[in-house]
Amino acid sequence: MVTVLEAQAYSRKVEARFLITRKIEMATMLNVLKESIKDTGVKAFRTAITQRQIYVKSILDGDSVFESSDGAAKGEIEILTKEIVSYLE
Repeated sequence: MVTVLEAQAYSRKVEARFLITRKIEMATMLNVLKESIKDTGVKAFRTAITQRQIYVKSILDGDSVFESSDGAAKGEIEILTKEIVSYLE
């Protein structure tokens, strides 16, 4: 993060976005984190990835989340993918 802010201070265009991962809904620190991100002036993706056991299990099994039956996890990744693609277009 420091490198991005330093580059921007020298008027070099550096595209960057925050991605909140391991989000826990209704956690007090989530609001603190969002406010801290706003203070940097660097945008955050609208999509955040919730802390889910399926992400760890998928890695340990050598699979992707798309091979699981966890629709919520798959949905998060699909929405994030669409957001990133839209950002890059």
